[in-house]
Amino acid sequence: MRKICILFLFVSFISSFAQVSNFSLDNSQVQWQKVYETTLTQEEIISLAKDSGKFSVQNGNNENFSGSISELMADYKGAGYSGMSTTFYVQNSTISGKIKIDLKEDRYRVTVSNIVLTELYNIGFGSGNNKKVPFEYYVLRNNKSDFTSTFLKRDSKIYDYTFSNLFDFSKYKKTNNDW
Repeated sequence: MRKICILFLFVSFISSFAQVSNFSLDNSQVQWQKVYETTLTQEEIISLAKDSGKFSVQNGNNENFSGSISELMADYKGAGYSGMSTTFYVQNSTISGKIKIDLKEDRYRVTVSNIVLTELYNIGFGSGNNKKVPFEYYVLRNNKSDFTSTFLKRDSKIYDYTFSNLFDFSKYKKTNNDW
């Protein structure tokens, strides 16, 4: 019985880290990366990305394309959190960053890097409107080698939910130009 309890605790501990597995830390830089399975063709994915208006697509080919996101609000309500249980920087900032989408048959991989938060309101800490702050400032400990406990417990889930929905092209409507 004791072994079962220890095994259960170990599995619970490991699964808590798996929930932030889409975020990684490399040389004190945070990036988000996820692979999606899809029935869409590579051409359809590129078309949906360009037509969505949710991000800009600068360059690309049939194997990958890159671009950026800007003025994206974190969807903490969609992730199941209230304003009272959400940290100020999640509610008070828009997200911008660079994106890269690698395409393969039946799947694509999205990478979001150089994430910057832009504060919307002066919250009284000496900052002002439209102040740009690197994502790492809020989500990494002072030594920049690991994530803060607040980010691991709640904020990573909010950002993961936001990015996961943004880049799930299967939810996008195909535009029909034949009218």
